[in-house]
Formats: sequence, C-alpha cells, structure tokens
Amino acid sequence: MQEFLESRFFADAATDLATDVEFRFPGHSVFCDIRNRSLSFPNISSADLVLYFDSPQQAKGLLSGSLDPITAFMESRLRANGHLIRVFQVFAAFGRSDANSV
Repeated sequence: MQEFLESRFFADAATDLATDVEFRFPGHSVFCDIRNRSLSFPNISSADLVLYFDSPQQAKGLLSGSLDPITAFMESRLRANGHLIRVFQVFAAFGRSDANSV
C-alpha cells in the first residue's frame, strides 16, 4: 500500500494539507504524514485523520478513481473519523494519474 500511495501522491494538490493519515484495514494500518507538499511514512500509532477500508484493494480503487468515493461514502463503504473535508483533500492529494505526471 505504501508504494501505491507514493506513486499516486500529487504534491500540487496537497498544498493545504498538514495532517497524519491512518489507512485502517481489518488487521493492520498504514500511516502517512502529509505536510509542506511532502509525503512521509512515520512510525506512529495514531493519526489525526482515520480512513476505514475493507481492504487495500478497496482503498486503491477509491484513491485511483476506479471506485466512486461519493457513492462509497453514501453507501457506508467509505468511513472516516469525522473530518469529511480533509477526507476529500486527501483523496485529491493521491489523485495523481498519468496526465499529472511530469
């Protein structure tokens, strides 16, 4: 999952973010920190923003756009710990596609 997040990170879309994020899956979590248009993976055990997913495949589908995050949210397949605006900011930060690549 970390490699996927690194490959999808789009710094230009992360300018307003300064937060730690936990991607929580059944049985494990992946933590990242987004600050100053940079992505890192600190060794932490809690985060400001928690995104709950059924599987890494679901997270990849939602972040890549092959699954619609709005529909997933409305159907309770995408959950977070209450920071909805930041959820969509995080999704934008991982919105890199081939068209965004340098």
